[in-house]
Amino acid sequence: MSDFLGGISNDKKKLLAISLVAVAIVYIDVNFLLKAQVSANKSMESRAIKLKGDLDALGRDYKRMQEFKRELSVSKNKNYPKAKTIIAEEQLVSLLEAISNAANKNSVQISQIKPVKEAVKNQSSSKFSVLLINIELFSDYHKLGSFINDLEKNEILIAVANMKIIRSPQDYMKQKVSLTLKTYVKK
Repeated sequence: MSDFLGGISNDKKKLLAISLVAVAIVYIDVNFLLKAQVSANKSMESRAIKLKGDLDALGRDYKRMQEFKRELSVSKNKNYPKAKTIIAEEQLVSLLEAISNAANKNSVQISQIKPVKEAVKNQSSSKFSVLLINIELFSDYHKLGSFINDLEKNEILIAVANMKIIRSPQDYMKQKVSLTLKTYVKK
């Protein structure tokens, strides 16, 4: 029986040694390896949260960019004038009529309107000739500005080449204006 008790005490010692080694392995695993894994997991979690936030911001920015593109294409169609056209010589009467209509719309009184072809060197080789339109008119300052704005917004290429404003002696609110418009005419 002493062998039996000696074997049990040896087994207890072996069991105790195995238990101590197992506890030491669990302790080392929990203290070093598991802590490192948990901290790495937290680091990955914070990176994943940051990445998710960045993806959300990217999605919002993409939507804003698409909306901006759409608004830009709409504003291009809305705000920018169409290409200006150049009239043929046969259309000169309709141009003078358009100028007269713009004057009537803005309450500008035209006393004289006179188209004059400008003599330019080497004009024979060009497809276009310069046409100056001299206009004498009476208007107040703001209506004159609206009249010129309407002319320049017209689809026909018209520009103010020269302007002389003199206050009218009869009415201090009106000005006598000598206006020279410049346009091009197809030959």
